[in-house]
Amino acid sequence: MHYAQVEREITRLPPLMRSAGDRLEEHLQHVVQTWQRQHIALEQVLAEPDMEGRLAAQREVATAAAMILVETDHVVDALEEAVHTANLRADFFTYLAQVLGILIMLWLFYYVRSRITVPVLALADLTRRFAAGERGIRMDFHSHDEIGELVSAFNYTSAHTAELIDKFDRLNAELEGKVLARTDELAHAWLEAEQASRAKSAFLATMSHEIRTPMNGVIGMIEMLQQSSLNGRQLEMLNIAHYSAFALLAIIDDILDFSKIEAGNFQINNLPMSVADVVEGISETLSSLAMRNGTELILFTDPGIPSQVMGDAGRLRQILLNLVNNAIKFSSGQQRQSRVSMRTLLAESTPERVTLEFHVADNGIGMGEKTQERLFEPFMQADDSTTRSFGGTGLGLAISRQLARMMGGDITLHSMPGKGSTFNVRIPFKRAPMNPETHEESSPVRGLACLVAGGPESLADDLAAYLVHEDAMVERAADLAAIRQWIIGRPAGLCVVIIDGAGINPPLDELRAAARARPGMDARFVTIERGGRRQFRPLAADLVVLDAEMMHRRAFLEAVAHAAGRAKQPEADGKRSAATVIPQLSREEARCTGRLILVAEDNEINQKVILQQFLLLGQVADIASNGREALKRWQSGDYAILFTDLFMPEMDGYGLAAAIRTAENAANETRAGTAGRHRIPIIAITASVLKGEAARCRAAGMNDYLSKPVQLAALKTMLEKWLPVVIPGPIPAETAPAETALLAPPDMGATAPVDVNVLKALVGDDEAMIREFLHDFRISAARTAVELRAACAAGQAMAAGALAHKLKSSSRSVGALALGELCAEMEQAGKAGDSATLAILLPGFEHELASVDRYLDGH
Repeated sequence: MHYAQVEREITRLPPLMRSAGDRLEEHLQHVVQTWQRQHIALEQVLAEPDMEGRLAAQREVATAAAMILVETDHVVDALEEAVHTANLRADFFTYLAQVLGILIMLWLFYYVRSRITVPVLALADLTRRFAAGERGIRMDFHSHDEIGELVSAFNYTSAHTAELIDKFDRLNAELEGKVLARTDELAHAWLEAEQASRAKSAFLATMSHEIRTPMNGVIGMIEMLQQSSLNGRQLEMLNIAHYSAFALLAIIDDILDFSKIEAGNFQINNLPMSVADVVEGISETLSSLAMRNGTELILFTDPGIPSQVMGDAGRLRQILLNLVNNAIKFSSGQQRQSRVSMRTLLAESTPERVTLEFHVADNGIGMGEKTQERLFEPFMQADDSTTRSFGGTGLGLAISRQLARMMGGDITLHSMPGKGSTFNVRIPFKRAPMNPETHEESSPVRGLACLVAGGPESLADDLAAYLVHEDAMVERAADLAAIRQWIIGRPAGLCVVIIDGAGINPPLDELRAAARARPGMDARFVTIERGGRRQFRPLAADLVVLDAEMMHRRAFLEAVAHAAGRAKQPEADGKRSAATVIPQLSREEARCTGRLILVAEDNEINQKVILQQFLLLGQVADIASNGREALKRWQSGDYAILFTDLFMPEMDGYGLAAAIRTAENAANETRAGTAGRHRIPIIAITASVLKGEAARCRAAGMNDYLSKPVQLAALKTMLEKWLPVVIPGPIPAETAPAETALLAPPDMGATAPVDVNVLKALVGDDEAMIREFLHDFRISAARTAVELRAACAAGQAMAAGALAHKLKSSSRSVGALALGELCAEMEQAGKAGDSATLAILLPGFEHELASVDRYLDGH
């Protein structure tokens, strides 16, 4: 419906409504009047007495009713007209509401568009222009609502940003000018610094080289003077000069290396090398330093590392030597046992390359994070007290890291104050080409049943790894109960038990008894002790002892092979013929045939000497470290003869012999009427030169005696005399006298501090064995000397005398006769409680000990 038509209808509505109302009212009045007349007519009908009158009244009533019907129709028509009018009114209001709604919507659209949409769109456009970089723009819009506040904030931001950008542009221009000027200055300064660095490096290289030339002469002359006749004070000053000269030479070498690295003239070689040899060589080099500082130096080389890789062995050795040397220095002097470990691990492996990690750990003073951050800088140390306490230039670690990086690796550090430090060196190496002519020999321990026992502080895991790599059948045990259970559950046959008791001696007799209880069981033992000797020591036919410190993998495998009876015999070297190789009995064979020997000796060097002598004679011996242990072993009844030292801790040789004879006499009394118990021959081994010593030995119940150092021929003669059957053994060319006699005093006019022929007469001409004995002697003598000095300084004369006795016998055994004679004098002074005489003898002792060390250094 159009608006014009609506308008016309609206105009017609009032008159129509009024007309319909009037007509409806008129018709209703007619209906009311007609009803009134009808009512009157009905009353009249009822009142008429005659019939006609009533009929006439009825006709009037009927007429009135008809009129009512007519009027009623009129009323209905009027009502219909009124209803139509009402409908028209409803349509009107509907149309009116629609119109009003449209008008309101139009107003709202206009208001929103003009007050919100248009300003927001305009503000969005300005914001895009502002983001695009246009500056100084603003929006003209005034309102007190939120849109107005937003526009005001934008205008403020635009204006303030424009001011800041202008200021920044001005500052940037000024800064660019300054940077250009400073760049020119820095470029000029860099050129000057580079020239100065080159000049400094060239100067250092030249000066280091020039200094080394006269230093060679200084060191050479000092060493020559050390071989001359000097008194104790002169020798002490010369030793200080010798040490200081080498310390200065080490500093010069560091400076020279650093200058070469800075100048870019340092070259890294790439040649076939053995990593194991480098690592083990470092332990050999630093063994004396570790021994002097009382430091345990523990090695582990991953057996999976190739035997040959391509690299610079000298520079790798320089890196590791510096790290291990520092670890020994910084871990010593603490309240706990100093310990340094050097572990070489195979980190990554491909057919062409391997990556190795070298972990050098100590339990020393450690360091904090700030110190670690600058530790690898040149000429830097932890603090000033480090230089005062430990010395050094601060170049070692800087050079080591540079070398590691030049080799394609790096050095990292983990440390905690008071807990120690761990340096990790990670370097890649190419595999060396394989030599087709070399053939890998079968390992002597392949297929051997082995049990490795030890706790978390032991080397058991490392030792097991060595054996597994050699294809041995390896099991682990944590304690003594597990060892017993393993022995009980083992099938018959050969097996080797390796025990690292972390310094605690295992109950071997108990384990031997458990093995003997199993028919056909042949158990052998390898024990790991705390010490620094490189080679194993067979203390019995079924027992080999090896020291943990600086233990090489080859030495450990050789010890296990020797214990199992699988050791390879060395080839003849021309000095010893095949005829001198005596068949070696097993311990069980020696025990069953009545030829097992017991030796009571507390000195480690003498233990090794006499065991080697018995080995050369084809005999088997067990070692007891004191008289009490020897007495306990004798009670087993396994031994045919006893050799005993006279002076030992806990129970000496005299007390041992007396205890044995008393026990034998008591056993004979309980067996009256029988032959009695066999009396074991007891042979004294004495280093005493006093008259009447032989008579005293016999009075104590001993059968015979030998003088230290015991000659091999004399020992063979003694065995032939007191053992029922002896397998013939080799006799050295210089045959010993038929009768044993006390050793005559040494010829003090001899110039060499050590007469190696004495040791050769004892153990034969095996050069490797001779060197091993001398090495062990140096370690033992150095330790005893430290204790001896401390005892003398504390005025403990008796203790000093006992230590001098201990060193006397070992010195004579290796041929250090002059040193042995001085120790004998100190022994007598100690027994007499004469501290003054000990103080007089001590400088001469120091001088002679230093002479022995120098001699062994050159031999």
